[in-house]
Amino acid sequence: MRHVAIKLVVILCLATTFVHAQDSLRPQTRPKVGVVLAGGGARGASFIGVLKYLEELDIPIDYVIGTSMGSVIGGIYALGYSPDELAYLITSLQWSKIIGNSIDRSMLCQTLRERNSTQIVNIPINLRGILKEGLIRSFLSELPSAYVNNNEVDNLFNELCYGYQDDIDFNDLPIPFCCIATDIVSGEEVVIRSGNLPQAIRASMAFPAVFSPVVINGRLLYDGGLTNIFPSDVLHDMGADIIIGIEFSNERFFLGENIPSVSKLFDYIYNFAIHIKREDNRQLCDVLIKPNASEFSALSFSAEAIDTLIKRGYEEAVQNRDALLKIKHQLDSTTGYPVNNELIKTRKSKLQDEFVFVSSIVMNGPTPRLAKWLKLKGKLHEDAVISRSDIRRTIELFQGTGAYDRISYDLKEIDTVKKSYQLTLNLHQPSPDVVGFGIHYDTEESAALLFTLGLNEKRLSGPKLNLRGRFSFNPQLTTTLTYPISTMASFKLSYDICWQFSRITLQGNEKFNFRDLQQEVKMCLSSYQINDFQTDAGLFFTSNSISHVSNLDNNETYFLFNDKYFVNNQMIGAYFNFNFDNLDHYYFATKGVNLAIQGHYYNKLDKFPHSFQDLSLSFQSYLTPYRNKLTIIPQFYGKMLFGKVSYANLCNVIGGEVAGRYTRSQMPFVGINGMTVFDDRAAILRCDIRYNFHGNHYLTAIGNVAIGVGEPQREYPLDCFTGVGIRYSYKSPLGPISLTGQWSDLNHSASAYFSFGHYF
Repeated sequence: MRHVAIKLVVILCLATTFVHAQDSLRPQTRPKVGVVLAGGGARGASFIGVLKYLEELDIPIDYVIGTSMGSVIGGIYALGYSPDELAYLITSLQWSKIIGNSIDRSMLCQTLRERNSTQIVNIPINLRGILKEGLIRSFLSELPSAYVNNNEVDNLFNELCYGYQDDIDFNDLPIPFCCIATDIVSGEEVVIRSGNLPQAIRASMAFPAVFSPVVINGRLLYDGGLTNIFPSDVLHDMGADIIIGIEFSNERFFLGENIPSVSKLFDYIYNFAIHIKREDNRQLCDVLIKPNASEFSALSFSAEAIDTLIKRGYEEAVQNRDALLKIKHQLDSTTGYPVNNELIKTRKSKLQDEFVFVSSIVMNGPTPRLAKWLKLKGKLHEDAVISRSDIRRTIELFQGTGAYDRISYDLKEIDTVKKSYQLTLNLHQPSPDVVGFGIHYDTEESAALLFTLGLNEKRLSGPKLNLRGRFSFNPQLTTTLTYPISTMASFKLSYDICWQFSRITLQGNEKFNFRDLQQEVKMCLSSYQINDFQTDAGLFFTSNSISHVSNLDNNETYFLFNDKYFVNNQMIGAYFNFNFDNLDHYYFATKGVNLAIQGHYYNKLDKFPHSFQDLSLSFQSYLTPYRNKLTIIPQFYGKMLFGKVSYANLCNVIGGEVAGRYTRSQMPFVGINGMTVFDDRAAILRCDIRYNFHGNHYLTAIGNVAIGVGEPQREYPLDCFTGVGIRYSYKSPLGPISLTGQWSDLNHSASAYFSFGHYF
């Protein structure tokens, strides 16, 4: 028995020695590496450069956590996007469009184009709500919850996070991820580890007043930077043994000079609000990398700024090479072999640029009839192959109708065998009514204010009433009733009244000022919701009453002046209007064509039947051959009168900056302020050469020639005048600002014209 016991002891010792030897040969579990990304808006682009250098050193990243912009960069990186792919995405995005809520002009209906070119602000209202709740309460309830429309941002994140929109555990991503948000009701920090990934990222970056909040699990969530902008403490709880912290450096603090800009003041306030916890969390980092972004703001989203920030991040990471190599050596020595930077799980394929087969389309919001019309307008067809760019274009087109302020979409695979998808569009309707305001000043008319009220304007069906009032030295009121009778046509009834003061030069060089009351009633069929085309055809009644005439040469004043030009007149007749406009901007276009053709058939009521007609054509083309700096703008204006026409409000006149400013027969001519009576058959050839020499600053050289054919019995039946001008323009948020110096051989004198704001 003793020998048996001795043998058992020997066997156990040998077995223990063998086990220890086996354990010594097994690779040891290496420390887990986590990366924490702070907030900072556009300055977060510098984090991409740091991530790029970490990958070059083959430092594995096992966890990623971010707040605000850090959650955007970190969340997309956790999906498996490489730093180079991230850099391409960030620099190629149209941030001005995403943040500025802008829609390409080509996608806008005629109503919205007119509003954008005349008004500086549009405010949604609800007339029924005003009558029920009162003006102030109803007005405040209709204001948007944030400056940025979430539509573009939400759809962008859905595209980038395709395949991860369902309720998932963020630990199952190619790199485990989590982000921080703030419960704005309780003030608590909210750590989001699961759920809808795009929604979680949106909540983490929803800075108050800039982005609207996100509701997740019954909690109203805003930007995580309000409670924990540098969440290395949470990263430690996730399981990270080694923490690499990345935040931008913004050390240019106030030095007692002038009051800082609004964006810099915002930075000071934001840094003060989140300073307390941030300093403690910095101490948890093994390496803290802080790219210099002191001269950039949270909104520095230009391509040049983003590119510079990414380079700054890479350079700052290189400066921390020794500390990073120390981490790399620790990882390699623990495992016994060089570790690599590899995804923990395979990344799903990207879909933002791929084509998919859509077998079903669901629209939440519009009625079945409108949904059918919207599908036709957006060229959406079931059982068809479409791309993400097609969907984005369709969404812009729907927003361009003015009927929907927010549109989100989702693609869900419904047949894994056939690889077919269901496209779901969620369309949100704003309040049906809207008010707008505009301002304008120029040296011809002085100051002017515009007020518009559109009732039921933000609806695609039902009657619409629009009131438009201009308050100036020449006040005007227009009332228009529109009733859509089909998806492409509408019936319009309008009344326009204008108290107009004009300056006119007759062909004998006599100069007159006159005041008249212009009234017009129109009834027509008009195109409806067709973007580039606008057509009208119908009947009209017009009345012109002269109340005051002054001869500027002899200072004589007349009332009801009985001259062939200054006679009261009333007309009835028919008209048509055709306009094609595909310009990319109303005032500073760089490409596109604007073509307008109009015709009128007049009958004098006092000498019925006694008729005459007119036909006019205008054309402008915008050609930009060199890097969007130099734009060549050839133009043509022409009008022919048939029959004897001599009334001041209907005869051909040239002069001024804007066509039809004082009368519908006025053709613009640089070199002449006011109006000059011209021949019954007249044409103006013009060419502008505009140069965008810096930012929103433009310089334009203008040359035009007016050619008129008068009566054959005249000694000189052919008239020809030239005019030249030079203009400086600035594209401001309140409308264009311009100063024009001009000269014409018609009067052989120079003049100037200044204008501020949208013209209306």
